[in-house]
Amino acid sequence: MAIETPVRLTVEEYLAWEETNFEKHEYIDGEVRCMAGAKAPHNRIMSNTNTAIGRQLDDSDCFLLSSEMRVQAA
Repeated sequence: MAIETPVRLTVEEYLAWEETNFEKHEYIDGEVRCMAGAKAPHNRIMSNTNTAIGRQLDDSDCFLLSSEMRVQAA
């Protein structure tokens, strides 16, 4: 189900709902909005960037996460 206009949910409602969706959404201050899909050039740039950064992190405790990972920014 695609959301074309903002929908207000609690964090808990959003996380439960988002697990059932194929489309990506963002959650900001209670509003849920659809995210646009990336095109091939963007994905290629991201893949190359992640590879280059990942090589620099080989000997550290740091790591990269994919864009599929849900994170909370305060």
